[in-house]
Amino acid sequence: MDVNEKIVEEWVRRCKHQFTMVNIRFRTPRNYGDIDILAMDANGEVYDYEVKWRSTPWVGATPAETETALAGQLVRPERIKKIKELIGDRRYHRVFVTPDLMLGSDKKRGALLAELEKHDIEIKTFEDILADLVIKISPKGRYDSEVSQLIRMFKLFKVDVAGSKK
Repeated sequence: MDVNEKIVEEWVRRCKHQFTMVNIRFRTPRNYGDIDILAMDANGEVYDYEVKWRSTPWVGATPAETETALAGQLVRPERIKKIKELIGDRRYHRVFVTPDLMLGSDKKRGALLAELEKHDIEIKTFEDILADLVIKISPKGRYDSEVSQLIRMFKLFKVDVAGSKK
């Protein structure tokens, strides 16, 4: 599990109050894939989170990186089959998590958002997720995850995201 997925998992657990399973592998025709985070809330609602991090726009970076390919990762038959093995025939929510910057220009952003909407995939940005975590975490709290401990330290020592002390 990479650090970006750990941040999202911490948000899912701490802010959304969901239980999680992570890095669930499944076979694909050429290799394997994985479900970054599968989560369930107290009402039994299930969420499939796909986490993508890039510091530059992703859509259109290469000819293979299209809006359809990105959305296709969340709706590929092998992924759906694996989720159904775990949760049965229940309906579940698909959530794509990425930095806002990765969405690219207005034209590409619009095309990606339309493709995600076509497949009923919600989008969340790291900017919003981190803001939620910063609000939720107290500088004097006790936390068991590295993500929350790091945010607590930044708040305690008044370090802003640029790394300078206030």
